[in-house]
Amino acid sequence: MADLITHALTAALLRGRRRPDGVLLWLILGVILPDLSSRAPVLAAEVLQGYGLATWVPLSDLRFLVGMNIAHTPVGIVGVAVVLAALLPCWLAEGRGRLEVVSLLAIGGALHLAVDVMQRHLAPGYYLLYPASVEGWELGWFRSDGSALAVPVLTVLWLALSWKWLRNRPSAASSSTAPDQATHRSEE
Repeated sequence: MADLITHALTAALLRGRRRPDGVLLWLILGVILPDLSSRAPVLAAEVLQGYGLATWVPLSDLRFLVGMNIAHTPVGIVGVAVVLAALLPCWLAEGRGRLEVVSLLAIGGALHLAVDVMQRHLAPGYYLLYPASVEGWELGWFRSDGSALAVPVLTVLWLALSWKWLRNRPSAASSSTAPDQATHRSEE
């Protein structure tokens, strides 16, 4: 869970001082999508098989695919982004084209890989050149469980960057004030 929070905070930091909007939501979805698409199928199959359902799913094959971590390769990230954008109902894109949604998801996925490559794992690393190469890459700057320690630091950084927006955001009380008072507040 700390890893997903860390990835979401890196997307918010990438977005900077801008107020949260649809772009930030697509970036956050992009940074958590590699973990969700690689781990969720195995967890779902294990839960279903625990209840005697989906026994036709070979968990060993599913674990092998997750072990290869195709969702943590540039090809896998773009593939998942394209499929998700193609299946996306138009009303969820908030006036954005599918190409923009694919781009934001892919940028989020690239940010996810950038953070993950900095980690040190027991596995061979990330296949950044897949399918041309299956050589694992990682920098090994910190352990993969180190993301739990990064959450408070990243949260403070994000709050510091967002302080101006957080301080000046409209509240429910100010929306009922007179127009001249609302204009005065926005000029401060």
